Amino acid sequence: MDAIIGQVAERDDLVRLLETFFRRLFTSAETEALDALASLELSFTQIRIAMLLGCAGAPVPISEIASRVALSVAAAGRAVERMVELGLVERREDRHDRRVRLVSLSDQGRALVEEHFRARRQALLAFIDRLPEDDVRAFAAALEPILAGDYLRPASVL
Repeated sequence: MDAIIGQVAERDDLVRLLETFFRRLFTSAETEALDALASLELSFTQIRIAMLLGCAGAPVPISEIASRVALSVAAAGRAVERMVELGLVERREDRHDRRVRLVSLSDQGRALVEEHFRARRQALLAFIDRLPEDDVRAFAAALEPILAGDYLRPASVL
């Protein structure tokens, strides 16, 4: 029982450390990246849709978008419609099933999402540049098996 409590305490400590790490790392990057999204007056749902589409490898059906952002298909359709009006996404019929509407980022939408990721990358580069070389190697050595193990895969993948 003590071993289990010790593991939970260690896991809780690790969670706190990771939260602090990511909060500090991305605070400035998120502010810069979200400013561009805020200037378009996008809703939080529309921002989530943009990020979802930015990570998807192919056009996504509106029904899947609705499921992933926990909305009804009608509400997701309205959010997508506003994004079409802003020129951020493109919507088309699925050529195999004309009832299905597929959504993908437009060039403008892709540039907006890429700007968000660019700001995060800049924050990572600035962080790594401040680390001593031995810590950079240790950090990379710790991350490699985690990423190779695919532990960060979302529960449902597009």
